[in-house]
Amino acid sequence: MDQVSIYSDGCCLGNPGVGGWGAILTCRGHERVLRGHCSEKTTNNQMELTAAIEAIKALKKPCQVTIFTDSTYVMTSYTAKKPKANLQLVHTFRKAIHDGGHELNFQHVYGHTGIVNNERCDKIAKEQAMKARYAHV
Repeated sequence: MDQVSIYSDGCCLGNPGVGGWGAILTCRGHERVLRGHCSEKTTNNQMELTAAIEAIKALKKPCQVTIFTDSTYVMTSYTAKKPKANLQLVHTFRKAIHDGGHELNFQHVYGHTGIVNNERCDKIAKEQAMKARYAHV
């Protein structure tokens, strides 16, 4: 199995408000950057989960995945026995991991502490949220 590192982040302008997300996948010296935004009202947690979901869905075969995230919400949404919020997104996240046959680990990182790919994802997510904001103008 390939070992894949995923850095992911999401943000929201207002909470709720328009949002953006970014993810960076690395494997065997290669990198893929994913990004997106939501012009509807969303939340930080929804954008954090969307980043992780889209990164997992981008994998084409079963992998050993480590998700590096500053969101404890993403980690606990996967491990919680009975999640209380964003049930559809949590279900989609769990299903993408299960259906893909991935082995999953989490590595909590602290935001804004100079971890390069975490900082890059933060910047991408903010740029995408701004894109969503100005799509309404």
